[in-house]
Amino acid sequence: MPGGHVEEGETPEQAAAREFREESGYDIRIVGRMDYDGVDVFAAVLGDKVSGECEMESALFSELPEELSFGRDEYDTTVPWARSVVDELRIPMPPFLYPFIIGRSQPTPPR
Repeated sequence: MPGGHVEEGETPEQAAAREFREESGYDIRIVGRMDYDGVDVFAAVLGDKVSGECEMESALFSELPEELSFGRDEYDTTVPWARSVVDELRIPMPPFLYPFIIGRSQPTPPR
């Protein structure tokens, strides 16, 4: 689950899309936003692979792997929420994409 910080002049949505692209190489279209424990979490539709140069290895899974970037409880909350947002919008997507359409951004702390 890509994550990062909002840079000066960016909206949280722009930061999430940028971080997702930088870390995974994919573009996304954000379709929902929620607050999870003081952090913005986004549901998005996965777009095209736009870069082979990524900060992280990326893969699509039908189920969450054992090794995760954040605590499993975060995924247990955010993945069903993201799925429901996409389902509610009736966006046609293969089911294996749903768990990996969440970006994470936090405001940059004041200097």
